[in-house]
Amino acid sequence: MRKTVIILAILSAHVLSCSFVLAQRDSIKMVEYDLSYNFQDGVYLNFQQFRMNAPVSFSSTDLPDPASKSPGDALLSARKLSFFDGYGIKQFVPIDSIWGYAYNNKIYIYWAGNFHLIPYIGNISHFVAKVQVRYDNRTDPFYDPYYVYTGPSSYVTNQTVQMLLDTETGKMYNFEPEHVRHLIKDNPDLYKAYLDLSKRKHRKLMFYYIRQYNEKQPIHFPAD
Repeated sequence: MRKTVIILAILSAHVLSCSFVLAQRDSIKMVEYDLSYNFQDGVYLNFQQFRMNAPVSFSSTDLPDPASKSPGDALLSARKLSFFDGYGIKQFVPIDSIWGYAYNNKIYIYWAGNFHLIPYIGNISHFVAKVQVRYDNRTDPFYDPYYVYTGPSSYVTNQTVQMLLDTETGKMYNFEPEHVRHLIKDNPDLYKAYLDLSKRKHRKLMFYYIRQYNEKQPIHFPAD
């Protein structure tokens, strides 16, 4: 019973913390993002901490000095991260629940079992990731019922994929025309111009329209 109460208390504190962070966005000064913006070093436990530029500092965690070992490598080699919260209480979170981290003014997001640099940040952000894809080697029995495959049942290969991050909501999308259309639809002029393109140009000009959207509707972060 005591253990259950402690767990519920921790969960309640986490919910209140997230609510407080969201409330802060309505009460503090926000500035338009550009390449001169300074992201604080540390670990983002959730998307809200990224949007508020309020990570858990590396010095509050059990991670080694980032100058001696990459935070991404250190996080991936650990089963869980321990850190001291704002009340000085030691907390533990599994690595796969972490949103990402910031180091040397660069943002890294955790996705598909690894940390990936987000080199292009805007209302619609873009990053490239390498992921493992498993393929089935077995022959379709309806095609050749007399053939018995005796090799490995599957194999794994690395593939490079492009991803989009809606930096206002935290949702992620594959880099595909239908997702670009969805993300820019609240700008009627850009949306119509994109719809009027040929199918070939829909794919060819995806990044161009993302840039246009971000220039017209810039993202904002808390002032330093």
